[in-house]
Amino acid sequence: MNRPRRLALQVALVLGTLYIFGRAAWVEAAHPEPGLTWLFPAGDAPGKVGRTPRGLTGTGAAGCEPCHSEIVAEWRQSLHAGAWTDEVFQAAYVIEPLAFCRNCHAPMNSGKGEPEGLAAAEGVACAVCHIRGGKVLTAGRVAHDVAMPHPVKVVPEMRDSRFCGNCHDFGFLVRPKGKPPFETDEPQQATYSEWQMAHDADPSVGHCQDCHMPLRDSRARPGTRYRSHAFLGGNDLQMLKQAVRVGVTAEREGPDVVVTATLEPGRTGHAFPTGDLFRRGELRVKVDGHPDISGVIEMSRVFRDERLGAG
Repeated sequence: MNRPRRLALQVALVLGTLYIFGRAAWVEAAHPEPGLTWLFPAGDAPGKVGRTPRGLTGTGAAGCEPCHSEIVAEWRQSLHAGAWTDEVFQAAYVIEPLAFCRNCHAPMNSGKGEPEGLAAAEGVACAVCHIRGGKVLTAGRVAHDVAMPHPVKVVPEMRDSRFCGNCHDFGFLVRPKGKPPFETDEPQQATYSEWQMAHDADPSVGHCQDCHMPLRDSRARPGTRYRSHAFLGGNDLQMLKQAVRVGVTAEREGPDVVVTATLEPGRTGHAFPTGDLFRRGELRVKVDGHPDISGVIEMSRVFRDERLGAG
């Protein structure tokens, strides 16, 4: 087979895929019910962790580790744990050092200044989701015949997507001169709105926790299961493979080779990519044995048909 003179790369979208890449850009922010703001005020204010529950030594992750070692070990490697220290976030924060950003990425920061100590080191830590007013919140059932080391409160909302919505769905922040900043209805991040639209169209679409916090068999306590706290997402190759299926065909047309990549929706309850507007997905096609022949198509939340030639 003679060496192709040129590689033409094109993308074919199959029915249903347009939602994954494009429709999210048209969705208005659909914030969760106001009743959940007692759990997460989002960017409007710091977290409302409150006093340390009786029986715990503090609100840091180390206080949870003796009884929940597997969960804490997963969390330490998660994006939640590095919410404040993440390099990409810090690069953006240098440009816009807003309280709105601090309140979501370091919600345990009680002051108006820069986060320090545990607030900076632990980002979105155990207490951010699980401690309110001297009690430990749980989504599961509590066995009343078992002595608890601390006060517990069952919060059913922790089982569904509303629990995630206040931090993962918000509009652009406008800062008019001489006036307080305010959030617009134009979504900057619309992951919850995207999920809500998918769920409304197909109720079989699960909640955030079903994909990002799957059940795990406990090694420390054989016979029991728990929700993973690794919070895997776009940083996990297996999750990416589940989100989008890619098929590739190649045909020779004279001296050229036309490569068609077909993108189909996989298991995802929101747009791909989702989250901040700067997030991108890249589709790269290379010809074996010819490293100088390749094509790249960049995908963002606002997807458009695009054909690239590479030679």
